[in-house]
Amino acid sequence: MKMWKKLMILASFAILLAVITTMLDSGVFGQVRPPNHMSATRPTTLTEMIEAGHYQFVDPEIAKINLSVKPELFTTSGLRQVQFDSSMSTGEILNSLPHNNFRPATVEQLLAFGAANPEEQRKHAVVALASSFKAPDGESYVFCLVSDGSKRGLVLFWSGYEWNENYRFLASIERINTGFLRPP
Repeated sequence: MKMWKKLMILASFAILLAVITTMLDSGVFGQVRPPNHMSATRPTTLTEMIEAGHYQFVDPEIAKINLSVKPELFTTSGLRQVQFDSSMSTGEILNSLPHNNFRPATVEQLLAFGAANPEEQRKHAVVALASSFKAPDGESYVFCLVSDGSKRGLVLFWSGYEWNENYRFLASIERINTGFLRPP
């Protein structure tokens, strides 16, 4: 193939990527936006982030965790829920997310999502796999937004769990830098 054809294909790809990025950023595909009830002040501690979600129950083990958080990550920007069609291990899910240009969400992102979208966890449990931490018992756990139908909650799940198709995994979209576009 001649060089000019290769350049045309590359330029077309760059334009398509720019259009898709603009559409994602503008919310055309349902970008999550904080509702009016969220405070204008960003929470700075794990406790404040949990309180922002107004959960009816919180796993008591969470209070025992000495977890430092990054307030700048308390955002819903670029978050999507990912569902898989079959049961998968945590490792399998973590390996598949980057292949689809996703990065697993952090605990800060999960809590921001829960505060901004309180009804989502009533539909299905929402898991943040990048929230994994090792407990004193030596096991790894992740944060999960759940509901018993009437009450919303924040719990810890063992990360060795076999996740079925009823779970949604919160993930952020990875930006692909082609060199033609400046990141936002």
